[in-house]
Amino acid sequence: MTGTARSGVLSAVGRIRVAAAAPDWRAVFAGALAKEVDERRFFLWIPVAAMGGVALNMSADREPALWLPALLAAAFATLAFLTRARPVALGVSIALAALFAGFLSMGLRTARVATPMLDHVRIVKLQGFVEEVDIRPVGARLVLSVVDAGDMPGEFRPRRVRVTTRKAPNVSAGDYVALQARLLPPSRAVLPGGYDFARDAYFAGVGAVGSTLGAIS
Repeated sequence: MTGTARSGVLSAVGRIRVAAAAPDWRAVFAGALAKEVDERRFFLWIPVAAMGGVALNMSADREPALWLPALLAAAFATLAFLTRARPVALGVSIALAALFAGFLSMGLRTARVATPMLDHVRIVKLQGFVEEVDIRPVGARLVLSVVDAGDMPGEFRPRRVRVTTRKAPNVSAGDYVALQARLLPPSRAVLPGGYDFARDAYFAGVGAVGSTLGAIS
């Protein structure tokens, strides 16, 4: 036997030994899945997978289309039913169905609470109903449900605004008021992964923040 042939044989034997020593990950996963099912813990991982889909949706740079996650969630749910006799395929299918269902639910939630957001700094005259009054040591913070915002373009006219005052106003929740305010868009996260006030304001229906100019009537 030549040196080249001997090296080839030794290499093949080495690969066989490595393959024999390597764990069968499919069997390991199937065993772990069977244990979770037997101990009635498998269903606890479904919300975890769904929250993974929610996190993926919220990390998107722009609002994703909803037809694709809806299609994938239905497809993997169907696949889970068809592969219910095969533990590994069943577990993977359920996890992926939950993942895309979570992604879809977050997209539907975003669409349901969609609110116009102010485009840039504006000084406007507002009329509306006071929803919340938060009295502070200096001034107060009001949440106003906007009824009239003058000539502000409709696509940027917020339904709710949050404004601060320098003095505590003589108003209560439910009062109809008129005021002038300097409004600006809610601030976004300064650092990657930091607190994103604009996102929280969006889901709260607040499309602008700012401060009052003059008295509230």
